[in-house]
Amino acid sequence: MSPTEARPYEQLLEMISTELMLAGEGRFEELRAANDARQALIARLPASPPDAAREPLQRAALMQERLTIELARGKEALLLELRGLQVAQRTARGYAPPPRGPRISASA
Repeated sequence: MSPTEARPYEQLLEMISTELMLAGEGRFEELRAANDARQALIARLPASPPDAAREPLQRAALMQERLTIELARGKEALLLELRGLQVAQRTARGYAPPPRGPRISASA
């Protein structure tokens, strides 16, 4: 594979590596933009990659699996945090004074 043929596949690996880092750091908004850029690159790749692209594509597939795992971890962490907030809200409501009923004036 010539250097020009290899460059898009090397870029693909770099992009997935960046996404993996962003996911690990919980930077999900940036991750979305990075994924959009990667999808744009994939759309420009030939439908049938050259034979020499096999290794970079295999590495990309493995990195994608790692990214999927990292995203699952991030999702779990967010759900646990949300659960903790819900428990804290219920606890705080337990300490709140009871709601006041309507005031009725005795003077008329």
